[in-house]
Amino acid sequence: MPKWEGRLAVHVHVFYDDLASTIEYYLRSIHVPFCLFVSAPDLDIAIRMKKQLGALPFVESVTATATPNRGRDLAPMLTVFAEALLDFDLVLHVHSKKSLHSPDKRDWATQLFHHLLHSREHFDQVLSLFAKDPSLGLVFPVYHASVGGQIVWGSNRRSAKTLFDRLGIDHTVMRLKPFPAGSFFLVRPVALRGLLKAGIAPSDFEAGNDSVDGQFAHTVERALPILVEDAGFHSLQIRSEKPHTLSTSWTGAQMYHSPRHVGWTDVAQIAPFACRVHNAADLNIAIYTCATGGYDVPLPHESLIDRASYHFFTDQPTGRAGFWHLAPLVFPLTDPVRCARLHKTSPQRLLPDADIAVWIDGNIAVTGDIARYVDQVVAANASFGLVAHPIRSTFMEEARAIADYGLDTSDTVAKQVGRYVIEGFLGDEGLAETNFMVMDLRRPETQATLDIWRSEIEHGSRRDQLSFDYARWKAGATSEWLFEAGGSVRSNPAFAYISHGGANHADLELLQRMTLPPAFSDLVHDRSLSDARDRARERSVDIVVCVHNAPDDVANCLNALDRTRDSLTRLILVDDGSDPAAASIIAAHADANRNDIVIRHDTTLGYTIAANTGLRASTADYTVLLNSDAVVSQGAIRAMIAAAERDVDSGLAGPLSNAASWQSVPDQVDPTGDYAINDLPPGLTHEDMARRCADLVADPHIFVPALNGFCMAISRKCLQTTGILDETAFPHGYGEETDYCLRAADLGFQSVVATDAYVFHAKSRSFGSSRRRIHSAEGYRRLVERYGKTRLEHVIDMLRNGRRLQAIRTAFARRT
Repeated sequence: MPKWEGRLAVHVHVFYDDLASTIEYYLRSIHVPFCLFVSAPDLDIAIRMKKQLGALPFVESVTATATPNRGRDLAPMLTVFAEALLDFDLVLHVHSKKSLHSPDKRDWATQLFHHLLHSREHFDQVLSLFAKDPSLGLVFPVYHASVGGQIVWGSNRRSAKTLFDRLGIDHTVMRLKPFPAGSFFLVRPVALRGLLKAGIAPSDFEAGNDSVDGQFAHTVERALPILVEDAGFHSLQIRSEKPHTLSTSWTGAQMYHSPRHVGWTDVAQIAPFACRVHNAADLNIAIYTCATGGYDVPLPHESLIDRASYHFFTDQPTGRAGFWHLAPLVFPLTDPVRCARLHKTSPQRLLPDADIAVWIDGNIAVTGDIARYVDQVVAANASFGLVAHPIRSTFMEEARAIADYGLDTSDTVAKQVGRYVIEGFLGDEGLAETNFMVMDLRRPETQATLDIWRSEIEHGSRRDQLSFDYARWKAGATSEWLFEAGGSVRSNPAFAYISHGGANHADLELLQRMTLPPAFSDLVHDRSLSDARDRARERSVDIVVCVHNAPDDVANCLNALDRTRDSLTRLILVDDGSDPAAASIIAAHADANRNDIVIRHDTTLGYTIAANTGLRASTADYTVLLNSDAVVSQGAIRAMIAAAERDVDSGLAGPLSNAASWQSVPDQVDPTGDYAINDLPPGLTHEDMARRCADLVADPHIFVPALNGFCMAISRKCLQTTGILDETAFPHGYGEETDYCLRAADLGFQSVVATDAYVFHAKSRSFGSSRRRIHSAEGYRRLVERYGKTRLEHVIDMLRNGRRLQAIRTAFARRT
């Protein structure tokens, strides 16, 4: 077929960021240059996806933005990116699809990705369809089995007529055509020019439950092939030669080629992608498998769980094979199959230091993030994380399969099954396929299950799937199903299911170059974080403290700064017409700290003018604006600087606090709905709170659209580019920091919260609460005038409801 040549754009909308690895996996099938457009309802997600997907080998440019959470995945394409996409010859549209309202649709995203982007060869063929047929305007996957009854206009007919009227299309005959149900498709933008130029706005899409039929996004989805035909093109549904239930299975003559091999060809020492657990961050995790007689060989995994150990029990020569520790067999090799099963059922004996054990069959290579499954089990307080068998659903069906395939003697199986029935085991919770299992060894019922399971294999059938669910039932162990309905390791992008012996793996030699350094976490996963912290320690800092009365708060603030600052930190104190009590404290500090700068306004000019006085006087690498009622904890300033240093686009950073609106922990709002002022727990200090923040999460940096200005670090580059605060529009403060962050964002500088930094905030003693409310209302009005109500409401929504900030508050609350 002819080779496609042209400009390709890829639009990815990410609502569920836990599907990031899945999206990355499938986009690796694209082996032509493309420009990437990323949208997400959360700025932090958009920026992280920009980094992760932007590292793909054929990406030429990345544009990422946060968009209002309405209109599902289609709204960003038709509003934010519409004009830009018209410059391309083809646009691929995919998204992080989940159908949580319908269990039958849990594998819908996998099915859609598979039929569009199963492999490089498959996607090349899809592109060739457009090269061969210039009249082909739209390509989309075959329907998922569960949507047969939904291929109708339904309640979308009325809104479709409204859309067609808007676009000037005759709708006297409303014959529905096959359409991209699920909204995964590849389209020529010229075929949708009318829609892309129609001025579709976010307000055209309904807010709320997007699974409800009749909403505008559902209408657009059904209208696409009609719009394409009206423009003189036609549509085509496509399918992969391989069924999506076997999308990651490579058996028989099929060869598995690692999609990452392209980037590893000339690398002497390979560091696989490191995936990190969060719920189990402090636990010892061990991944293990067993093979005898060369039945399986150590496979090169392309993604490793950070800080985990890898064990391959074998009767072959022992030692090291890449990241695998090759260990000798513990159980006798009288029956090779039963021997492997006994190792499988004994992680508490083989791995005595492990809290979490992960079994994976020797013919399965990990290609994506499996740490999330460990997190899932720990979060659910379950004994086991299991994969449901994709074909059989009960132990009785398993018994019949054993008999049909002659995998064990009929007498042995019949006696075992009969005993289960007599004991009352129904097996109605499903049949686990035991080729991938997560086990929490800390739980007594987990170990009891394993003991029963091992005994069943020793004295009954060696087919371990027959007895596992019985053992789990007998021990009263709980379990968590890990994959979507119908999913298995043969269809999950985190795995490659290979024929036994590894003959189908084209890149086995990669393992020999996977000799990882001892400090795996630091050198692979945390390199950017550790480097940022190193750079932060070398940066000079000016801390600008604006003072207006409140002498007790000023004294507490300065005392804390004296205790916590280092030799590269200077204070710039701006006395904005304070009374003698506060002025005397400043004078005493100046006498004791000759290198600090004191600037006095004889009359009160207002916070913003005072802050700008300090900003103009600053010459350091970073300037920190700090309220005089703030108490800085040890290490907080450097943690904020590290957050800004970690990403080239970051220019501003702020900490967590007891009273900093969206940066507050543990509560963001009080019972009245106002922003909370969290008192310190009895007997605890702000330093105690800081220690609780130090390691709340593995990744301590969260991108946000704006920061609370009570403590805000600004890089020299950001300050020089953005300028100073707007003292005309915000003379008293209250909105000036939001304005500054949005101005900086428009110039390319991101704001980030350092969750490993904590600064206590006594909360505006310079103004009473009534005056605070007046100034706050004035500031909000100015912001609306400048940025529009829609943008400002979206910023507030992301700050109040951002999922990572909510998770931080929850984690902090658990520690206090």
